Amino acid sequence: MTERTLESALKQYRLVCDKLEALEAEHKAKTAQIEATKAKIRSWLSECGQEGETHEWLVEADPALAWVVSEKSDGLAMRLHMLMDDVRIPEVERVTKEAIKPMNDAVEAIENWVLKQLLDRGAKNFSADGGTASLRTDVKYQIVDKSLFVSWAVANKAESELTITLRPNSKFMAQVVENQGELPQGVSSFKEQKCVFTKK
Repeated sequence: MTERTLESALKQYRLVCDKLEALEAEHKAKTAQIEATKAKIRSWLSECGQEGETHEWLVEADPALAWVVSEKSDGLAMRLHMLMDDVRIPEVERVTKEAIKPMNDAVEAIENWVLKQLLDRGAKNFSADGGTASLRTDVKYQIVDKSLFVSWAVANKAESELTITLRPNSKFMAQVVENQGELPQGVSSFKEQKCVFTKK
């Protein structure tokens, strides 16, 4: 068994990254080809302007296309939406994640090993045929007191320079309005309508 070196790790890292990129590119190319074909068919069918009976094989094979060519009904809309939202889209996402996971795991393991080697050797970087690994120190920030931070941002007119994700909890705000009869300062409300699908 040969001992792993930084050079061999970098070569392996580049190989895994190349395979990962190739897999992603292949997936995108296949998806794009399928979507382009579907778009052509949908375009033709839309121009045709005729709706026909719902074919079961089409519902199972391509629910999106089934919606385009079938006679519209409440039941068909519910069925196709549920099929695509609950089954087809998650299935494609799962398959893609499963295919990429071993390579992402390998990339992470290689990065951790090379980082340890650099730290153990006191080196700042290492170059080999496969590329260069460099030691980088990033400074990260975290909010320890939201109230103080938001006050500082407002006082210094720095809101546009910061990413502040503050959104009041809807249930909590509803309780505040119910108890106090009005919204707290700095909070507004709006109504948004959307279609929600629920399984029976």
